[in-house]
Amino acid sequence: MNKKFKAFISLTLACVLLVFPTFNVSAAQQESGIKNNISSNGQLSKSYITDFLQKNDYIEQNGNFIFSSTRRLSNNTGEKDYLVLISTDQKDTEEIRKDLKILKNQASHISPFSSGGSNYKYKWDDSQQMYGYLTANYEISTLGGDDYIEITSVTGGFSSNSGAGDYVGSGVYVIEQFIDVGQVGKVYNGGYKSQRNMNVAYSPSKRTWTYTPPSSWLPVNIENTSTIVGANYYITLQRGSSTWDVEIQNTLVDSGVPEFENR
Repeated sequence: MNKKFKAFISLTLACVLLVFPTFNVSAAQQESGIKNNISSNGQLSKSYITDFLQKNDYIEQNGNFIFSSTRRLSNNTGEKDYLVLISTDQKDTEEIRKDLKILKNQASHISPFSSGGSNYKYKWDDSQQMYGYLTANYEISTLGGDDYIEITSVTGGFSSNSGAGDYVGSGVYVIEQFIDVGQVGKVYNGGYKSQRNMNVAYSPSKRTWTYTPPSSWLPVNIENTSTIVGANYYITLQRGSSTWDVEIQNTLVDSGVPEFENR
């Protein structure tokens, strides 16, 4: 676990700045329902922090990672706990992302990646002035005889025999391009998870790009009938007042049926 980043846990009565691995907690927080996890010298146990990070989802905001969890109190009301990981610079942010991915995989009992690969698709437009291409990179983990897949990155773009930027020759321009990425299915030791990022747009003049899914996404069971994993790439072109589309589908798994090439 990265030792440089800071965290604070905000409860109903108080919030306090913490520094791994000491996790100092104020006395006021000992009345907030977590006193069994606080030692006699006022420190919150590292195991509690780790468990909180593993079990709860987070959002990333301005380089910080905000976790939340709702506790049910004895009077049947809910109380929200927050844990925020604060990075000091871009390097910290990247290291925290890696640490959280390891923690999430450990929480799901996912073994180290046993294999991986990439799936490449391309398609020419109707005018034959350009073609778009889309590569889905993935890794597979094996657990108890079942395989779990996750997308590690998606790369793509378009190419033409002439022109530059959004111009592809013969009066044809790219006026829009965007992708949809999804990793939907059953995660290990858990239920169904719909992990999607839709309408990720890129400038029409950007000829190559790379997309990396959020580190909070978990691998999904390949052979479960609910599993759909892959990416779609959409390009819109224009010549004068006429427009047309190029659509590239790069499906890794569809309804539990693997479709990647080296399966």
